[in-house]
Amino acid sequence: MNTNKKIMKSVINKTPNIERGFQLVIAIFLYLFTLFLVFPTYMQKAAVPSVGDIVKEPLIVKRNVKYENKEETQKLVYYAQAAVSPIFDMPKDIEYETISKISNMFSFMRISHDNNVSIDDMYNQFLALHNEPINKSVFSNAVVNELNVGYESKIIETIKELFSVGVISRGNLSSDTLNLILDNGIFIYRYDDYLVEEKVLPRNRVFFLEDLRMELPSIVGAKYINLNINHINTISSIVNAFLRDNLIYNSVRTKDRMNDVVSSIPPVYNMIKKGFVILNVGERVTEEKAELIRNLFGNNFENYNISILLGQALFILLLFAFIGFIIFKYKIPFYINFKNYILFCIEYVVIVSLTYLFYNHISYKLLDTYIPFYIYTFIPMFGMINSLLGARRGISSVVTLGITLLAANIAQANIFEISALFLISILSSILSRKINSRYALLWIGFIIGAYLSLMSLVGMLLNNEINITYLTFIFSFVSGFTQAILVMIFLPICEYMLETATIFRLQELSDLNNPLLRKLQMNAPGTYHHSISMANLVETIAEEIGEDARLACVSAYYHDIGKMENPLYYIENSNVNENRHNKLKPTLSASIVKAHVRLGVEIAKKYRLPKEVIAAIKEHHGTSLIKYFYVEALKENPDVDINLFTYPGPRPQSKITAILMILDSIEAASRTLDSPKREDLESLIDNIVNSKMSQGELNDSGLTLKDIEIIKRISFQKIIVSLHERIKYPELPEEKNEKAQSEENDKNDKDISKDTKEINKDNKKQQAKDNKDNKENNNKESKDNKESSDAVKKVKKETEKIKEKIKEKIAKKTPIKHKNEKDELKYNTKENKENKENNKDTVKK
Repeated sequence: MNTNKKIMKSVINKTPNIERGFQLVIAIFLYLFTLFLVFPTYMQKAAVPSVGDIVKEPLIVKRNVKYENKEETQKLVYYAQAAVSPIFDMPKDIEYETISKISNMFSFMRISHDNNVSIDDMYNQFLALHNEPINKSVFSNAVVNELNVGYESKIIETIKELFSVGVISRGNLSSDTLNLILDNGIFIYRYDDYLVEEKVLPRNRVFFLEDLRMELPSIVGAKYINLNINHINTISSIVNAFLRDNLIYNSVRTKDRMNDVVSSIPPVYNMIKKGFVILNVGERVTEEKAELIRNLFGNNFENYNISILLGQALFILLLFAFIGFIIFKYKIPFYINFKNYILFCIEYVVIVSLTYLFYNHISYKLLDTYIPFYIYTFIPMFGMINSLLGARRGISSVVTLGITLLAANIAQANIFEISALFLISILSSILSRKINSRYALLWIGFIIGAYLSLMSLVGMLLNNEINITYLTFIFSFVSGFTQAILVMIFLPICEYMLETATIFRLQELSDLNNPLLRKLQMNAPGTYHHSISMANLVETIAEEIGEDARLACVSAYYHDIGKMENPLYYIENSNVNENRHNKLKPTLSASIVKAHVRLGVEIAKKYRLPKEVIAAIKEHHGTSLIKYFYVEALKENPDVDINLFTYPGPRPQSKITAILMILDSIEAASRTLDSPKREDLESLIDNIVNSKMSQGELNDSGLTLKDIEIIKRISFQKIIVSLHERIKYPELPEEKNEKAQSEENDKNDKDISKDTKEINKDNKKQQAKDNKDNKENNNKESKDNKESSDAVKKVKKETEKIKEKIKEKIAKKTPIKHKNEKDELKYNTKENKENKENNKDTVKK
């Protein structure tokens, strides 16, 4: 026997690990199932038809496809290259060399002029030494007037100005480069041995050498307006002789710049949205359509892409890991429970299967139109079911987001569709927590349908679709109502299978005509009254601290249903003077009291009460001590085992059961107070709460200090009102007179009845005496007998008359007193007194 117990205990201890193992296996199966559904969707096969063939099967794009438009990309590259400014180098050496030649020429002129060399000889020597194309007349004019005009300084200044801007020769450039210069200007690197300077020269500031040679006279004339035409021609001729291009085209840097610009240009992509019909049945394939198919799907249409497979596998794995981390990290009870976990997995399979079927086989093939993702994915429906079954909104919203992303991955939904579905899922779960009847689900279905229709209209506007598809609006409304009806169908099944307290189940259980409550009322009326009182307190406090008030109320109704089995062994159902425990030992009494928890759980399971209510029955006493019987047992045996007098537990695991434990003790103890004083009740509540806290009964409940203060405050307010004393209501003067009159009448009636009894007693004695005398005088004369019989009859008649008078006196009642009958009342009172006196005299006679 002990071996069997050990085996059972080891199996029970290993059960959570076994369940976790099954949950992991199911999660792996769901992962592979999801990958199986997702991967073919992203790998749409398309056989490239030959140009000129007739299409037998329509080719519809099932997902948004982005492809590179090479023609547009090439145009952008061309425009970018055409916008590049050619790069030129401007070495300072050219300028220094030119100025040096000009200075040497004028030095030669001054030396030759000082040596009295003739102009002809001087010019010939100049040509032999410098070989510059200067006219002889210009040369002679420069020699003669150099001192007066200062040709050297003016020529050098002009050369510097032209070289500082930059001079380009067309003969050294290609036509493409010239076009770039004329369109974009040039980019100049100006440098010498120590300094590099970069600048951009606009196209209208670029000087070409060929153009400058023709424009030099006007440039010099504008610069030196005080000089005559001979001097201007001399200066311009000498400048023209020494002028050259000082900008050198750098083809290498220019090409590098163009390559950088080309690489920075992103390719132009065109988007073909899902639902786009590339080829219709009966259409002839053109070269343009065939090229479009090649751009969309490439050349290998029949092969799957391994990179997409790996990417999808990793993405789905991350989402599964994220959902599992949220569930098990924060220990969400709704999903950790094995039955609830199975329900959650079934919901997920239904969601992804519906998404796959609608997206791949219904939306395009049967309806020949695109149905938005948020219409046929019934995530709002399952959100309502989970919310009604007790799922918390906070972290469950994160789980809902993960499921939405997984389903959206199958349907390749965009961010708008994902956001629309997630918002309506959260909204439906919030609304479902506030409904009070099953018919309210239809109203939520109407809200969902209206919302989906509005989102469909917004989606059409965002996609620039002017033509409205009425079929989409019809599906939106039908989807909303269908989800609400399915919730009404499947919710009772889920309630029964999971034994969960939904709002509708709690409403049924909170009905005081419930068979179980009626049975409790008949078998244990005191316990029933205690449970009703507890329910009002617990419901108020639970609502104040943010818990489910309806669940708290129902838990209070049924927390003591185990007392129905032996109701007379609980003080609230029995007379204090007839306490059955007085004849039992303390240990037996404690076992009977403790048994109501076990019996309550058995009854609750028999009637299939929600697991939350069963938990309240188990936990509402925790592991507390049955103090009364323990103290009694200590008187008999100081070494008695304390475990025989403690409840089996467990301790409260939720705020509602903790509230139930505290108020159960407070409500019962408050009835022992002799006088309901505020100080006594406050002290009692504080002692009970402090005792529960010190014993560690509230450690696992999640109650905060703020919650405990709320429990103290509200319990005191409610109980002090129920224990108040009634004041004695004052009596009006007329009511006092009525009361005195009625008391006096009652007294008279008692006197009359007493006198009547005495008369009857005397009559009986007299009759007995007469009978005796008659017997003794039987032998006397008949005359005497006749006289005696006449006397007896006379006495009887007198007695009957007296009785009738007494009856008449009794039958008379004082009339009802009204405001205007005071004198009559006084008269009647006086008359009554006289009648009473006469009655007394008559009775005495």
